[in-house]
Amino acid sequence: MLLEYLKEYLSEYEFREGSEENLDEIFELQRENASYFAAIQRHEVTREECRADFTAAPPDFPLERKYYRAVYAQGSCIAILDYLEGYPKEDTVYIGYLMVAKEQQDKGIGRKINEAFMRAARQAGYGKIKLACYRANETGYRFWRRNRYTAEKITERENDGQIYPLIHMECDLTAPEMFLEEEERSTVYRAETPEDYRGSEEMTRRAFWNKYVPGCNEHYVLHCLRGDAAFVPEFSMVAEIEGRIAGGIWYSKSTVKTEEAETKVLTFGPLCVAPEYQGTGIGGKLLEKSVRLARQAGYPGIIIMGEPQYYPKYGFVPCDQFGITTADGKNFDAFLGLELRTGGLSTLRGGRFFEAEVFERITEAETEEYDKHFAPLEKLKLPDQWQQ
Repeated sequence: MLLEYLKEYLSEYEFREGSEENLDEIFELQRENASYFAAIQRHEVTREECRADFTAAPPDFPLERKYYRAVYAQGSCIAILDYLEGYPKEDTVYIGYLMVAKEQQDKGIGRKINEAFMRAARQAGYGKIKLACYRANETGYRFWRRNRYTAEKITERENDGQIYPLIHMECDLTAPEMFLEEEERSTVYRAETPEDYRGSEEMTRRAFWNKYVPGCNEHYVLHCLRGDAAFVPEFSMVAEIEGRIAGGIWYSKSTVKTEEAETKVLTFGPLCVAPEYQGTGIGGKLLEKSVRLARQAGYPGIIIMGEPQYYPKYGFVPCDQFGITTADGKNFDAFLGLELRTGGLSTLRGGRFFEAEVFERITEAETEEYDKHFAPLEKLKLPDQWQQ
């Protein structure tokens, strides 16, 4: 049934079973993706390996539940999708790999196929999708991470006498309304209450776990922030979907110090969304709604350390445009500011930014102790982390 649902979602594509009839086209697509195979083995992919993929499966796995499909658009093979239904458990689909033709990459085709595959898997009654990505395949890892898959563990596989680390990843398909558009979803954006604290911290922990460093401390930062004088609850809010916390943003007061004065500005963080809802617009809505409240309150601006590829679309610019530096006199792309009124930050030229002391008081030992109150998660060293 999954394949039939997939065909409905991707009706503009044709799905052909891998066979001798289209072996040449599939092999050529694989050969064009030479960088992928260079990351996982010492030799170039061979025609025999390509053919063997058509029936490759775990021992004793029924081949009628394996699907190797070449995806065609206007008569050309644009992608390969290989998956197992009911593996390793009955409620799970396992993706062997998704590969897009070289000339079709960076056009959103891989994301489109994956999104349709997730929807089809859920409609077919599956609760999870699992896969394994070679650690050396950093492009692949980034793709899966951006598309709502989280790393669960790392194992090793031997190819050509060499050991290659494998990152095992998972996508949870059980979250309510995860495939609805923002305007269709019953998301409630509201102030956080004490009854939300545990759910907010669990969501924050899952959102940041292994993202920037092995493990994370953002859930403990949130716990400490709420009890600090710098916390600004009137702008902080959560996103709720069918009774579960799907995202949140929390604000605090910071200071810009010039020779003439000390000016209070706002900072937010954490801002996060549960992995299963990432990329659906919830984070943007949290930011827009909370900034609107902050603007009405009369604060001069917001200064953050954030992702420079994300925040500029919401009006944030590098702080060097305002002549503001970090406390130690530095500036960098991720040091960003947003004026909440005209001249709110540019009049602070020459100032240095100091965040609330609560962030500096967080220790690794305290984080480890607090983390014992949550379900165990494995700390992993992953591509794109700050510390390798």
